Amino acid sequence: MKKSPRSIEKLIIFACLLLPSLSGFSAPAFKYSGEHGETVYSQTPPKNSKAERVTVKSKKTSNSARPSAVEVLEKFTRDNDDKQRAADKATEEKRLSAIKKKNCATAKQNLAVYEGPTNRLVKDSSGNYKRLNEEERQANIKAARKNIKEFCN
Repeated sequence: MKKSPRSIEKLIIFACLLLPSLSGFSAPAFKYSGEHGETVYSQTPPKNSKAERVTVKSKKTSNSARPSAVEVLEKFTRDNDDKQRAADKATEEKRLSAIKKKNCATAKQNLAVYEGPTNRLVKDSSGNYKRLNEEERQANIKAARKNIKEFCN
């Protein structure tokens, strides 16, 4: 089964957020006195002196300072969802713009037909051709102008 790029991104982010929590499994630390009596901490014990093995406790961070993996993943998901919605909106706006452009061209064509010669045949909704009387012609001119105003601005 092929995973989508989005689920792979989530998995990578989750793994990266999980890594710091594994710090308890780090290498051992040793404490010993150095050459001048100072206390030295190291991951490797000295060869010629005695060292005490110590447990390093990590400083706990509060939830407000560092978000949990779930919070980061949720934010990532929200951000991606927002991006997808914006892309969908842009696509829809382009589609509606194309429809409006087409309607504008049709309205201009209709106006040219109705303002042209008055004895022209016009196809009605049932597919039959007929000649318009002057009242019908003026109503169609008015409708075409209204459509031009609506779609061509």
